[in-house]
Amino acid sequence: MLSAQLDSVKGIVCVPENYFPFLLFFDENWRERPREELAKLFLESTDDSSILDYDEVLSCLTGNSLRRALIEIGLRIAEKTGRKREGVRAVVWKTTRLVSGYSLPESLGFRFILLQRNFLNVYQSQFRVEFGRLNRDPIRFVLFGYSYMSIFKKIDRHIVRDIEYSRVQAQLPDIVRWIGVESVLWDNGRSAIIESMGSSSWHSGLSLSFKDEDSKKIKALSTRLRYSIFFAKIFLYPSIYILSPIRKQLDRVTAEKISRRSSALG
Repeated sequence: MLSAQLDSVKGIVCVPENYFPFLLFFDENWRERPREELAKLFLESTDDSSILDYDEVLSCLTGNSLRRALIEIGLRIAEKTGRKREGVRAVVWKTTRLVSGYSLPESLGFRFILLQRNFLNVYQSQFRVEFGRLNRDPIRFVLFGYSYMSIFKKIDRHIVRDIEYSRVQAQLPDIVRWIGVESVLWDNGRSAIIESMGSSSWHSGLSLSFKDEDSKKIKALSTRLRYSIFFAKIFLYPSIYILSPIRKQLDRVTAEKISRRSSALG
């Protein structure tokens, strides 16, 4: 997985899957929120188990600079996993949700790496997890995928790098240079990405070593389903240009649910 690969490079620390900076875009009053509420929001917007606990997150949310707070979270994760904060040159924030909230991270100076996955592989993954149940219909799934693409097309291409999943190893040195560090591995500490995945069954078997098994997983799909996705992609392609408002509304609903859950935390 790309985040684990990047997290092994000296000078980079990856925040385990979390959409906190994107979630804040949907909260017009986030600047007025007490930092105690923001710390709960951070924890609730973590898909995998959080490396940091509530008090540690809270200690990072000081001052008036959100950018500085997000960097501090990355530095604190580096320290907790045995890496020196002075050696960190870049904090990478991984997210798979709330992508339509990209403009807030963009305003903070974020740049974006888009991992391009094979449509069929992502579709097949919907059958491996219960939360993908609703996206097993080919038409619904293609619309789901195109809604993400409709958002990605809006991001300024000067701050975007695309990387193909099948070519992660080949493209990694270029991405590392673009981030601004050298392709040298950490010689101390542990991977926050690997440590955080223990509580997520859908991450079982993942490690720092990259292995492309897309072709093997795609073969698990029937010929009928593969052709259904193929034709749905062709006929629905024009929808990419009109789906961004729908993606944004769906993300807003998700953000509101996360906010309600965080409010219920003790």
